[in-house]
Amino acid sequence: MVMAGSDVVLPCSLDNKNIELALFDWMKDGRQDVFLYDDGTHDNNSCPGEDEQFKGRVSHFPDELLHGNASIIIRNTRLSDSGSYTCDFPHIQQKRFHIELLVERRASDKDSDSPLLTGKHARNKDFDLLHRLGKTF
Repeated sequence: MVMAGSDVVLPCSLDNKNIELALFDWMKDGRQDVFLYDDGTHDNNSCPGEDEQFKGRVSHFPDELLHGNASIIIRNTRLSDSGSYTCDFPHIQQKRFHIELLVERRASDKDSDSPLLTGKHARNKDFDLLHRLGKTF
């Protein structure tokens, strides 16, 4: 769970595999294009292909691609960002990651920017990830 207005990292990685020349695609609810990376080109920062809901709010970590990190950050989350996200490597067999994101209204009496993400890897390994966002994002 993340409070509306905060930033959240959606994790996705291949163990120490250089993915700078790979293709990976982030989708929401199986139909909305969140982020597409293909051999050094990507569709974030308001480029064609990205769903209007995410324009200008999604980015990746270019320096981490060398280490297999395909995670993205969604800035200034909205209630409408809640849903099921997938990170798919279509050219790498059985490499699809699933993340459920729940965005809630910011309560004035709550002071937490620690999102709780739950997800299921394509091989049915359940996991919980608690990720505290730092000031460096």
